[in-house]
Amino acid sequence: MASTGAVPESAAARERGNDLYRKGKFAEAEKAYQEAAALAPEDPAPWSNISAIKFEQGDYASALKNLEKALSLSSSEPDDGPKKQKLLTRMAKCHLHSLSLEDAEQAVKSLADDASGKELREALDGLQKTWFTSPDEGAFRKQVQDKPEYYPMGHDQADTLYDPKAQGNLGSNSAISFLFCGSGDARHLFATLSTMGFAELMARRQKKQNCPSRPA
Repeated sequence: MASTGAVPESAAARERGNDLYRKGKFAEAEKAYQEAAALAPEDPAPWSNISAIKFEQGDYASALKNLEKALSLSSSEPDDGPKKQKLLTRMAKCHLHSLSLEDAEQAVKSLADDASGKELREALDGLQKTWFTSPDEGAFRKQVQDKPEYYPMGHDQADTLYDPKAQGNLGSNSAISFLFCGSGDARHLFATLSTMGFAELMARRQKKQNCPSRPA
């Protein structure tokens, strides 16, 4: 049985986990939620939090296990209650992303008839139509990698769009325009600005070296 101080301690651990989750530190957040679950084993909230982390990481099987634990601890709450609906919605999304269409169909039956429930039902209907009209699975190549990859930020090499040769063909007062579409974390933008700044600095140094010294 949990001690009297377990509930406030669990709430503090969850709050710490929530802060880490918002910062994208999922591994540390999960540890905090597990601590909260150990301090308040009858509270479904930490299990719900862990399922949210697993969902974000693409580990839908683990997310479902934690959702089932949270739902088993929420048996006293009505099915249309907001907390249970949140769990059921995430469960339906896990089944959809896993292409477990039969399980997804069962899950969406428990969802409320609101915008979120309607959206998931439409998504399931579209997947079912695509699934039944597509060629057999054997026509596709086998998946080489079965582990989902998660990147909180871009991982390709930052590249510059600045071309010093093109700059040399322009006049000193010419303007250069760049269009960055969907720049994401803007690494390519920063690489371009850094390269232009460095080129300008080197040009100034070169100009200074080429200037003849004046007699005193």
